[in-house]
Amino acid sequence: MIDNSWKRTLLHPEFKKTARRRSALSDIAEMMATVKVNDIEIDYELRGQGFFLVMIMGFAGNMQWWPPALVETLANHYRLLLFDNRGTGKTTSNGWCYSIQLMAKDTLGLMDALGIQQAHILGVSMGGMIAQEIALNDPERVRQLVLGFTACGFWSGATMSPNLVNLWLDYSTRAEVRKRRFLTNLFFHELF
Repeated sequence: MIDNSWKRTLLHPEFKKTARRRSALSDIAEMMATVKVNDIEIDYELRGQGFFLVMIMGFAGNMQWWPPALVETLANHYRLLLFDNRGTGKTTSNGWCYSIQLMAKDTLGLMDALGIQQAHILGVSMGGMIAQEIALNDPERVRQLVLGFTACGFWSGATMSPNLVNLWLDYSTRAEVRKRRFLTNLFFHELF
């Protein structure tokens, strides 16, 4: 028997009742919906099983930018929450200026709306800055913080090595054998 119990969640009053077409990331998206958080509608996707891993994309990127192989690999171990930041993808914008603090509040609001009390937080680029803001202001919500090519400040922060930039940019075309090397280099320092 097929378990379609997740579909009841889509009928919850906080979710739009309109159907969504499947994500370009994969045909295995378990749930795609939109929820009102603060003054915007956030488009998000849930997939996988296990402890929650919130994935925050960088500047002007949306959830479609995550490499599909990375998403599929992580979904084998975690319950992924992918979403479009304020003003990107299908998430609405209020037309005002944005700040890292505001987008951190959006992320926490999304977690609240979905009943996620604590999660691993993964942020890349500007998403890493948002993740750091969450960890600083609501540390009890963060089980583990994973930062990818980000900074703790625009001009004063450390930069990512060109080697890691190239690995990230080339990831979607790499062979299966190179996936492990990429993930190791991305998430662990060379001295680890």
